[in-house]
Amino acid sequence: MMRTPLSVIDRTTRRKDCLRWQCSFLVCITVWLFAASAGEVVAQTHDLQQEFSTAQNPNGLWSYGSLDNSFDAPFVLNLDPRLDQWNNANIFDWFLPTHVTKNSSDQEQQGLAARWLPFEVVLVPEFNVADGTSRFAVVRFSVPATGLYSVVGFFGARKNTVPQMDADAFILHDQAPVFSTSPSLFRDDKPFSLSLMLTEGDTLDFVATNGGPPQTTDAVAVQAVIELLNDDALDCQDAIGKAARLYLTRTSRAILRCLNKFNAGRALFLDETKTVQLTAASQCRDEFKTAASIQTAGEKARFKVAAPGRERCVDATVSSLGICDVTVDGLIDPTGQSGCLIGETDGAVNTVVEAAYGVNLSNP
Repeated sequence: MMRTPLSVIDRTTRRKDCLRWQCSFLVCITVWLFAASAGEVVAQTHDLQQEFSTAQNPNGLWSYGSLDNSFDAPFVLNLDPRLDQWNNANIFDWFLPTHVTKNSSDQEQQGLAARWLPFEVVLVPEFNVADGTSRFAVVRFSVPATGLYSVVGFFGARKNTVPQMDADAFILHDQAPVFSTSPSLFRDDKPFSLSLMLTEGDTLDFVATNGGPPQTTDAVAVQAVIELLNDDALDCQDAIGKAARLYLTRTSRAILRCLNKFNAGRALFLDETKTVQLTAASQCRDEFKTAASIQTAGEKARFKVAAPGRERCVDATVSSLGICDVTVDGLIDPTGQSGCLIGETDGAVNTVVEAAYGVNLSNP
């Protein structure tokens, strides 16, 4: 009985281990991007503008305060009673501590260096010219229940004395950044739309920092609507995660199989009649068996999300998740061959293949 040389066994085992590792790594990436745990929750919506209080701090789930020059600093409530006049023009003395303010009127208001649009909440961080530090202005939301949340809104520049400003704005989950932007031009609002798994007792902070001179005070508008999603949204999110995992696993497996065969010197073809042979490993997506596997994977992924008559996702539910598109077809089209889920997953596969094999699949 002929024994297989040890070197061949080593190469085969190593190739299989590598293939398993690559597939597992890709699955983790996509499940992290698209999946969420299911659970029994009731839909709840919290709107910063509508629930803002000029009389109480904390106010239910909302608190208004500051962080001293660091995301890790203790959260300090702003209890200055002078800041109770949110809706008056020229209310600001720019030497006051950090502000969290609201224009409660239906008219635009102007202060010494900031403007508030109707009913708008504005964060005003403090900058210390003497030592170059900033006290960040913060609105904090305390998470009332564990579940999947949609966080939608915007940050906008509201400095009115200069053409632009140099503030930065952040969303922090338990004081760690999950979103950042730099609004600079008046009314050039920067939107955000996030889908976050949160635990009861977690905090979400909406933060404005001050870039310092030449403008020693900046002003950042913030609007946020936070929704604890219902069972339909959780079921849809679960279906999307499973569809992404299926598509990524089958696509990566088919491509890696092609690459390993090509590297072993096997003849591979672009057409089923085997008249056009692959000349480069970068053509593996177009190898006819690989392409057929990818097409089938896309069709099955679409079926998991929206099987005819048994749809787990509809447009209204997808739009509430804050993911890469707001419609089912935009997420994954009826053929399963396009959509942001397909595009982002293909991009993840290409990135790992290029890192592991040195092959650029996006440029055959």
